[in-house]
Amino acid sequence: MGFLKKFQDTEKEATVKAFKADGLQMLPMEHKSEMQLLREENEWLKMVLKDCEKKHVDEKSRRIVDMTRPQPCNMFDVADGEAWAKELGKHMYEVIKDVIYMDQFFDCIERADEEALAEKLTDVITVCTSWIDALGYDEVKRGELQARVNEKLQEAR
Repeated sequence: MGFLKKFQDTEKEATVKAFKADGLQMLPMEHKSEMQLLREENEWLKMVLKDCEKKHVDEKSRRIVDMTRPQPCNMFDVADGEAWAKELGKHMYEVIKDVIYMDQFFDCIERADEEALAEKLTDVITVCTSWIDALGYDEVKRGELQARVNEKLQEAR
């Protein structure tokens, strides 16, 4: 069974389940109104959306974007390396400041302090991702780059 056939069967099953849950009946194709076809498609899309809660469709590329991965933003012109470096330095300074604070008050650290540090580290990741994107690395190329770095780190152990 090919992928397309399997996908269509899954779509049909989901639609049938959705209609049964709503107390609606499935009609043969020749008896369906345009409204019923739209309702079936809507039910199927709701199911797909449930599957993709942490993802969204990028308007420009028309691709599904996994929002659990770092997403680049367009802060600066691609050629302005100095501006990128300053932005990265600003975020790194915030991390360093928190780490120094946490080291001084180790006994008093709360979960909120750790979460704040984690968020600031995530900001650093986002700046780096944005800079790499500005250099011409799309999500696929960034993934390949990350895989190479991970391999080097694995070899260094």
